[in-house]
Amino acid sequence: MSTHTFSPKSLQDLHAILKRNAETQFFAGGTYLLRKGRPTGNILSIGQIEELRRITRNERYLEIGAGITLDRLLSIGRHVLPSAVYQAIEMIGNPAIRNLATIGGNLANREKIMNSFLPFFLLDARVEHRSYSSARWSSLSKLYDPTEGLQLGAQEYISRIRLPLAEWDYQQFAVLGNWGEQDTVAFCAFCKKQKSIIHELRFVISDLSSQLYRNREFEAILAGRKIATLQKDLQGHFEELTTDLGRRKLSPVQIRRGVGFLKRFIEGIAS
Repeated sequence: MSTHTFSPKSLQDLHAILKRNAETQFFAGGTYLLRKGRPTGNILSIGQIEELRRITRNERYLEIGAGITLDRLLSIGRHVLPSAVYQAIEMIGNPAIRNLATIGGNLANREKIMNSFLPFFLLDARVEHRSYSSARWSSLSKLYDPTEGLQLGAQEYISRIRLPLAEWDYQQFAVLGNWGEQDTVAFCAFCKKQKSIIHELRFVISDLSSQLYRNREFEAILAGRKIATLQKDLQGHFEELTTDLGRRKLSPVQIRRGVGFLKRFIEGIAS
């Protein structure tokens, strides 16, 4: 199949191309697509669209254009980005890769779960997803389907992301293993406390492939617990969590690593 590349310079140009061409493939940094081989068919190169390369900030959230590179996002600094977001992005590839890869591409990958998806998912980031005829804002967590991945239409793309900037007392992103390798597992968690009590704790475990595991029932159990007795109170619940993870397409090694990450995160809160 021959390849034809379109290079729109504005969203208006992009939508005109989408309206005329039913089958197109979005291309920004291309760091994931090029690993699979040379793309074919109609290619929409959207890396030069200025509207997708803007960042603004207010008291509640950081609004990020989907065409912002990971390197540019890191340049905002740890004092603005939530530390777990910074950690997740910093672990992606190397500086050369991060200088090309975009946050939109990282979040919208339909085949693999990428690092940045975990903290953005937990923080209830909202994304603007557009086609040539519509524009909607949705929570990233609402767009994600556990069996089918991110639910975007064939001609839809993410244009902007709103990342909440609420304060968290503890947060972490960690990976054990390398992306794409067997038994790799990633973990992300956020926690707020009120004096000696857990106010809210969110966590997610992923194989950085197709599995994304969040247990809201376990999170509800944690809310209101005294920090000093957390480890003792939760022993039986960890066993239930391990059993529940066993129902997912995760290896015993990934389950052990994921639960271990959560235990150490809670130990860090209690210490």
